[in-house]
Amino acid sequence: MTQEVIAFTGHRPAKLGGYDNRTRLALGGPILEYLAQTRPAKVIVGMALGWDQAGAAACIALDIPFIAAVPFEGQDKRWPEEAQERYRWFLEMAESVEIVTPEPCYSTHLVNRALQRRNEWMVDRAARIGALWDGSWGGTHNCVEYARKRGVPVDNLWGRWTMPEYLRELLS
Repeated sequence: MTQEVIAFTGHRPAKLGGYDNRTRLALGGPILEYLAQTRPAKVIVGMALGWDQAGAAACIALDIPFIAAVPFEGQDKRWPEEAQERYRWFLEMAESVEIVTPEPCYSTHLVNRALQRRNEWMVDRAARIGALWDGSWGGTHNCVEYARKRGVPVDNLWGRWTMPEYLRELLS
């Protein structure tokens, strides 16, 4: 086992095919494989829906301790109740919870700033990044670019992600 700390950054369900259970389960394959290969001592998870929470679930399944890097208090408040319950469970399962921006975020500008601050917090504490990034602009792009500027290696697992067939058909 390496003593590396890996941080996850990646897309939300909207870019991955949807918010359903099948999409969530499909994310498990590449992330479990990656964790089995890298065998980190610890993982940092940004706690967003999609790739981030798939990372938390994989850590739990493989008994790898993880830090829940929460960008701001109330990150989950606009999510459906089921997603909020899952989020709270992940927080309970985390080795520790770090709320990166303790101030309330009442505007899109403040939320975006807190998300970037969370990304930087994760990168600054990681030896490498496990990304699921399709090359598009957005928060994942910002996190990957920050990691590159800091010299933190980025493993982009987009090539391992295979969108389930039913989703490809829906999005075609």
